[in-house]
Amino acid sequence: MTPALTPAGTTTWPEAIVLIAVLVVAAFLISLFVVGVFDARKTRITAAQEEDLRRLVQRFEQLAETTLDAQQRWPPTWPSCARVRRPSSRS
Repeated sequence: MTPALTPAGTTTWPEAIVLIAVLVVAAFLISLFVVGVFDARKTRITAAQEEDLRRLVQRFEQLAETTLDAQQRWPPTWPSCARVRRPSSRS
């Protein structure tokens, strides 16, 4: 019977190597999980920023279109602003 892995018990070199290997594998798997979580978070944040930028550009394009429309309508062509031709008295 092999001794148990207790603080008071003795551990052989093969058991110690296996225990260290298990701990290294566990640490590696935990680090992979943490990296995956952070990468997914970064991807979500980047997508949200791109969507916000898209909306902002769309609003600026809309503003530019309305400003261009307003500039093309200037000067106003109301009858009070235009020169009105009066009938001539030469007839």
